[in-house]
Amino acid sequence: MRLLTAGDVCDVLSSHTRRFPYQTLNTWVRDGIIRPAVQARGTGRHRMFAIVDVLAVAMGRGLRASGFTLNAAAAVTDALMQFTEEQLLSNFDQGRICLMVAGEKVSRRLVNREEVALNTYIDLKAGKDIGLLPIALDVKRLYDNICNRIDQLAPRSAAQHGRERVKTRKTYRPARQPQRATAST
Repeated sequence: MRLLTAGDVCDVLSSHTRRFPYQTLNTWVRDGIIRPAVQARGTGRHRMFAIVDVLAVAMGRGLRASGFTLNAAAAVTDALMQFTEEQLLSNFDQGRICLMVAGEKVSRRLVNREEVALNTYIDLKAGKDIGLLPIALDVKRLYDNICNRIDQLAPRSAAQHGRERVKTRKTYRPARQPQRATAST
């Protein structure tokens, strides 16, 4: 299982123009919308997030930016966090890549493109009564984007990605003294 610190999660979810706020991540954890894979217990400890947690935060952030309510975004994050990364990859291998959402109702399984068309027809009929249209969220595409961003992280995160940590400790070096020109005699 690949684990990331909260700072790494913010780095992965940041865009070129805007950093993902740590306060948002912290609030979502405190409110129970996101549950880290490893809880921080005590001073100086870091919460660690699995790839699925990062995927859930990214999906929730995207839904909130698109105008979904916090409750609807929380329902989607909760549905995604029911999966392990291995389960997601198994679903992707079988062609099941989308999560169906209608308001605050979220499917608890991934579906393939053919099922999306079928669910859209069925849910459109049922959704007419409640005024909600179903939406298919492409989980695989977002997963691939997040994995690419993780691979681009700075070496400080190398330990969480299964590689040996690169130590880059700065050592004190006194400033070079300019050489004085000496007059030859």
